[in-house]
Amino acid sequence: MEEIFNAIKNLTTYIYKVTDNLPQDPLKHKIREKTLDLLNKFYSSEITSSEKEFLINELKIFFAYLDISEHQNLIEKRHIITIKESYIKILKLLLANNQQKAKQKPQQKTTKAKNSIKIHNTNNNERKTKILSIIKDKKIISISSLYDLFPDITTRTLRRDMADLVQKGFIEPIGKGIYRLKDFSQKDRISHIIST
Repeated sequence: MEEIFNAIKNLTTYIYKVTDNLPQDPLKHKIREKTLDLLNKFYSSEITSSEKEFLINELKIFFAYLDISEHQNLIEKRHIITIKESYIKILKLLLANNQQKAKQKPQQKTTKAKNSIKIHNTNNNERKTKILSIIKDKKIISISSLYDLFPDITTRTLRRDMADLVQKGFIEPIGKGIYRLKDFSQKDRISHIIST
Protein backbone atom coordinates (compact mmCIF):
# COMPACT_ATOMS: atom_id res chain seq x y z
CA MET A 1 0.00 0.00 0.00
CA GLU A 2 2.88 2.34 0.78
CA GLU A 3 4.10 1.89 -2.81
CA ILE A 4 0.73 3.10 -4.10
CA PHE A 5 0.67 6.10 -1.74
CA ASN A 6 4.19 7.11 -2.74
CA ALA A 7 3.36 6.73 -6.43
CA ILE A 8 0.27 8.93 -6.17
CA LYS A 9 2.13 11.58 -4.14
CA ASN A 10 4.97 11.61 -6.67
CA LEU A 11 2.52 11.83 -9.57
CA THR A 12 0.69 14.71 -7.90
CA THR A 13 3.99 16.55 -7.45
CA TYR A 14 4.89 15.84 -11.08
CA ILE A 15 1.56 17.26 -12.30
CA TYR A 16 2.05 20.40 -10.24
CA LYS A 17 5.51 20.88 -11.75
CA VAL A 18 4.22 20.28 -15.29
CA THR A 19 1.35 22.73 -14.83
CA ASP A 20 3.46 25.32 -13.02
CA ASN A 21 4.19 27.26 -16.21
CA LEU A 22 0.60 27.23 -17.44
CA PRO A 23 -1.12 30.61 -17.54
CA GLN A 24 -3.45 31.36 -14.64
CA ASP A 25 -6.66 30.25 -16.27
CA PRO A 26 -9.54 27.93 -15.40
CA LEU A 27 -7.90 24.95 -17.12
CA LYS A 28 -4.82 25.09 -14.87
CA HIS A 29 -7.08 25.40 -11.85
CA LYS A 30 -9.27 22.47 -12.99
CA ILE A 31 -6.28 20.21 -13.67
CA ARG A 32 -4.82 20.91 -10.23
CA GLU A 33 -8.18 20.64 -8.48
CA LYS A 34 -8.89 17.28 -10.15
CA THR A 35 -5.36 16.12 -9.26
CA LEU A 36 -6.06 16.78 -5.58
CA ASP A 37 -9.46 15.09 -5.84
CA LEU A 38 -7.82 12.02 -7.34
CA LEU A 39 -5.14 12.07 -4.65
CA ASN A 40 -7.90 12.01 -2.05
CA LYS A 41 -9.77 9.18 -3.80
CA PHE A 42 -6.64 7.07 -4.32
CA TYR A 43 -5.79 7.38 -0.62
CA SER A 44 -8.86 5.34 0.20
CA SER A 45 -7.68 1.97 1.40
CA GLU A 46 -10.64 0.11 -0.09
CA ILE A 47 -12.40 0.65 -3.41
CA THR A 48 -15.85 -0.81 -3.89
CA SER A 49 -17.22 -1.54 -7.36
CA SER A 50 -19.25 1.69 -7.35
CA GLU A 51 -16.19 3.67 -6.23
CA LYS A 52 -14.20 1.96 -9.00
CA GLU A 53 -16.69 3.22 -11.59
CA PHE A 54 -16.60 6.69 -10.01
CA LEU A 55 -12.79 6.73 -10.09
CA ILE A 56 -12.73 5.67 -13.73
CA ASN A 57 -15.21 8.44 -14.53
CA GLU A 58 -13.08 10.97 -12.63
CA LEU A 59 -10.01 9.84 -14.56
CA LYS A 60 -11.86 10.25 -17.87
CA ILE A 61 -12.75 13.83 -16.94
CA PHE A 62 -9.19 14.52 -15.85
CA PHE A 63 -7.82 13.00 -19.05
CA ALA A 64 -10.16 15.27 -21.02
CA TYR A 65 -8.63 18.30 -19.26
CA LEU A 66 -5.19 17.02 -20.22
CA ASP A 67 -6.28 16.52 -23.83
CA ILE A 68 -7.57 20.09 -23.99
CA SER A 69 -4.27 21.38 -22.62
CA GLU A 70 -2.43 19.36 -25.26
CA HIS A 71 -4.60 20.73 -28.08
CA GLN A 72 -3.88 24.24 -26.82
CA ASN A 73 -0.15 23.43 -26.73
CA LEU A 74 -0.02 24.09 -22.98
CA ILE A 75 1.39 20.72 -21.91
CA GLU A 76 3.74 18.59 -23.97
CA LYS A 77 2.39 15.27 -25.22
CA ARG A 78 5.16 13.29 -23.46
CA HIS A 79 4.01 14.67 -20.08
CA ILE A 80 0.39 13.85 -20.83
CA ILE A 81 1.28 10.28 -21.79
CA THR A 82 3.36 9.87 -18.62
CA ILE A 83 0.54 11.21 -16.44
CA LYS A 84 -2.15 9.04 -18.04
CA GLU A 85 -0.04 5.88 -17.93
CA SER A 86 0.90 6.55 -14.30
CA TYR A 87 -2.71 6.99 -13.19
CA ILE A 88 -3.76 3.81 -14.98
CA LYS A 89 -0.86 1.90 -13.39
CA ILE A 90 -1.75 3.21 -9.92
CA LEU A 91 -5.43 2.32 -10.39
CA LYS A 92 -4.48 -1.20 -11.45
CA LEU A 93 -2.16 -1.57 -8.44
CA LEU A 94 -4.87 -0.35 -6.08
CA LEU A 95 -7.48 -2.71 -7.54
CA ALA A 96 -5.06 -5.64 -7.42
CA ASN A 97 -4.25 -4.78 -3.81
CA ASN A 98 -7.95 -4.71 -2.95
CA GLN A 99 -8.50 -8.11 -4.61
CA GLN A 100 -5.55 -9.54 -2.72
CA LYS A 101 -6.94 -8.21 0.59
CA ALA A 102 -10.36 -9.67 -0.20
CA LYS A 103 -8.84 -13.11 -0.84
CA GLN A 104 -6.70 -13.02 2.32
CA LYS A 105 -9.42 -11.87 4.70
CA PRO A 106 -12.92 -12.91 3.62
CA GLN A 107 -14.19 -12.48 7.20
CA GLN A 108 -13.30 -8.79 6.99
CA LYS A 109 -16.62 -8.04 5.24
CA THR A 110 -18.48 -8.24 8.53
CA THR A 111 -15.98 -5.87 10.11
CA LYS A 112 -16.50 -3.39 7.28
CA ALA A 113 -20.23 -3.47 7.86
CA LYS A 114 -19.67 -2.48 11.48
CA ASN A 115 -17.42 0.40 10.42
CA SER A 116 -19.99 1.66 7.93
CA ILE A 117 -22.55 2.30 10.68
CA LYS A 118 -23.25 5.99 11.05
CA ILE A 119 -22.42 7.41 14.44
CA HIS A 120 -24.90 9.84 15.97
CA ASN A 121 -24.97 12.13 19.00
CA THR A 122 -21.47 11.88 20.38
CA ASN A 123 -19.76 14.37 22.63
CA ASN A 124 -16.42 15.93 21.73
CA ASN A 125 -14.01 13.54 23.52
CA GLU A 126 -16.08 10.47 22.70
CA ARG A 127 -16.11 11.49 19.03
CA LYS A 128 -12.34 12.01 18.97
CA THR A 129 -11.81 8.61 20.57
CA LYS A 130 -14.04 7.03 17.92
CA ILE A 131 -12.17 8.91 15.17
CA LEU A 132 -8.85 7.57 16.47
CA SER A 133 -10.29 4.07 16.63
CA ILE A 134 -11.46 4.37 13.02
CA ILE A 135 -8.04 5.62 11.89
CA LYS A 136 -6.41 2.77 13.78
CA ASP A 137 -8.58 0.28 11.83
CA LYS A 138 -8.43 1.94 8.40
CA LYS A 139 -4.89 3.36 8.70
CA ILE A 140 -5.94 6.46 6.71
CA ILE A 141 -9.10 8.58 6.80
CA SER A 142 -10.39 11.62 4.96
CA ILE A 143 -12.65 14.37 6.26
CA SER A 144 -15.32 13.35 3.74
CA SER A 145 -15.25 9.76 5.06
CA LEU A 146 -15.62 11.06 8.60
CA TYR A 147 -18.56 13.20 7.58
CA ASP A 148 -20.24 10.06 6.23
CA LEU A 149 -19.68 8.36 9.59
CA PHE A 150 -20.76 11.37 11.66
CA PRO A 151 -23.69 12.85 9.70
CA ASP A 152 -24.85 14.98 12.63
CA ILE A 153 -21.48 16.75 12.90
CA THR A 154 -20.48 19.56 10.55
CA THR A 155 -17.32 19.27 8.47
CA ARG A 156 -16.05 22.38 10.23
CA THR A 157 -16.33 20.64 13.61
CA LEU A 158 -14.67 17.52 12.22
CA ARG A 159 -11.82 19.65 10.86
CA ARG A 160 -11.41 21.25 14.31
CA ASP A 161 -11.37 17.77 15.89
CA MET A 162 -8.71 16.64 13.44
CA ALA A 163 -6.65 19.82 14.04
CA ASP A 164 -6.83 19.14 17.79
CA LEU A 165 -5.72 15.53 17.30
CA VAL A 166 -2.83 16.75 15.11
CA GLN A 167 -1.82 19.29 17.76
CA LYS A 168 -1.89 16.63 20.48
CA GLY A 169 0.36 14.41 18.37
CA PHE A 170 -2.05 11.56 17.71
CA ILE A 171 -2.38 11.97 13.95
CA GLU A 172 -0.68 13.73 11.07
CA PRO A 173 -2.01 15.15 7.81
CA ILE A 174 -0.73 13.38 4.70
CA GLY A 175 -2.75 15.19 2.07
CA LYS A 176 -5.62 17.60 1.63
CA GLY A 177 -8.08 16.49 4.30
CA ILE A 178 -6.38 13.09 4.72
CA TYR A 179 -4.91 11.86 8.01
CA ARG A 180 -3.15 8.87 9.56
CA LEU A 181 -1.83 7.96 12.98
CA LYS A 182 1.32 9.97 13.60
CA ASP A 183 3.40 7.18 15.06
CA PHE A 184 2.07 3.66 15.17
CA SER A 185 3.97 3.07 18.41
CA GLN A 186 1.66 5.65 19.99
CA LYS A 187 -1.50 3.59 19.45
CA ASP A 188 -1.66 2.94 23.18
CA ARG A 189 -2.05 6.69 23.77
CA ILE A 190 -5.45 6.60 22.08
CA SER A 191 -7.20 5.48 25.22
CA HIS A 192 -5.75 8.47 27.07
CA ILE A 193 -7.19 11.15 24.80
CA ILE A 194 -9.75 12.21 27.36
CA SER A 195 -7.09 12.95 29.94
CA THR A 196 -5.05 15.17 27.58
